Formats: sequence, C-alpha cells, structure tokens
Amino acid sequence: MRMKIFLSLMTCLAFTSVVPAQNGKIKEKNKLVPYAGIIYGGCGVSNPVSFLAGVDKQFKPHLTVSYDLHYMNTNYECNCDDVYSKGHYSSFTPSIKLSFNSGKKTGRGLIGGVGLGYMFAKDRGTEEKYAVDPSTQKSVLSGKVVNGNWDFNSISPSVLFGVGFRILKLPVSFYNTFYFAKTTEGWNPVAGGVSCKIGFRRL
Repeated sequence: MRMKIFLSLMTCLAFTSVVPAQNGKIKEKNKLVPYAGIIYGGCGVSNPVSFLAGVDKQFKPHLTVSYDLHYMNTNYECNCDDVYSKGHYSSFTPSIKLSFNSGKKTGRGLIGGVGLGYMFAKDRGTEEKYAVDPSTQKSVLSGKVVNGNWDFNSISPSVLFGVGFRILKLPVSFYNTFYFAKTTEGWNPVAGGVSCKIGFRRL
C-alpha cells in the first residue's frame, strides 16, 4: 500500500515538472542539469560518506525539481538502551525533491527543500546486553550474543537547507540534508549530514 501511494505521488510530481512554462519565460532554464554529491555524517559508523546522483530541472522561478538516488554503505557500532550492537548497514533511496532558492538565478542564494522517496535498507548484525560496573564505571558485556535482522523498506521524506553558488559557471551547493524512514524501531532520521553537490552543466 505504501509503495502504491509513493508511486502515485512520484507520477504527480513528474507530471508537474514537465508542464510547459507560461509565456516562454523559462526557456533554457528548463534544461536538465545532471549532478553528483556526497553526504558526510553519521554516529558510530565506519564510513561516514554516502553518495548522491541525479538531475535538476527548474520549471518555475526560484523552484527546482530534483530526481536523485542516495546510496549509503557502512559498518557500525552502537551502545544504546543497555544494548551493544554492531553490524553492516546499506540503503538505496530514489527520491523526488522540491527546492526553493532566494537568488536571482537558478540555484543561487539560500536554499531550502523537501523530498519524498522510498528507502530500501539492509541492516544485519548482532546485539549483546551490557551493564555498567558501579565500581569501575565500565561496561560489562553479558556474553550472550544475538544475531539480528533489521531490514526495512519505507517511504522516506527528506529535508534540506543550505546555500548555492557558481564555480566556473557550474552550480554548486552546500547544505544539510536528512532522510527519515520507518525502521523496525519506528520513525527515525536514518541518513544525512553535511552535503556538497555539483552540477555538470554550465548555467
């Protein structure tokens, strides 16, 4: 059911992005701009860098639609709620995003946006309970290791905010972005951090 809702929203957004601009005011601004980016962030992960690739398309002044794919792949260790867990996590998230910029030209100035995607995540590892020794204040593991499978597929809304500018006429932006998803533990921010994105078509 969630996948059907997601596909319906994707279709609606895709349709609105190809509606011709009124009075021909957009013209060249309607061209697609392919881009790639990296996102740096994460707590307790071995690889804090994840990757982003997609295309931008401006269809109204100050409004850009992005179609992109986000990929994350890392090992992790975590101490939470008296449980020590470690394992491997990877996710693949196609999204459509709407972003607004305050500058006079496409992608310049302050940028803010929202997105909607669908996250396919694989999360496998182990869990082991621990207790804190009151005399040493050190964690003592129970010795009972449990294998875990926390895979999930979920609708994934996202938010971003930052700034855009030009380098050699190529669009560049720095921003913070966060992806949310419904994991086996409920809704949580699953991926995100400080991002850098560069377009590969001069504007």
